Amino acid sequence: MMITDAPTASRVRYLVVVRRGDDSTYRYLKERLASVRDVEITIDRRGTAEPAADERRRKPAPFNAFGVCLVRR
Repeated sequence: MMITDAPTASRVRYLVVVRRGDDSTYRYLKERLASVRDVEITIDRRGTAEPAADERRRKPAPFNAFGVCLVRR
């Protein structure tokens, strides 16, 4: 069995979600954390519209002062 260093969905241990519209933070983190294993950087893809009645219980991501949310998988 051959083991590679290529990131896979099953190996991602940390997901950094960047607030929508904050492209400079996204680019900065992608560049700086490119060599860090098990980390994936993404932009918040949720819409800005009011949630449907059945989705009210889903809380928004707790973005910090830097506009990011760290999710441990």
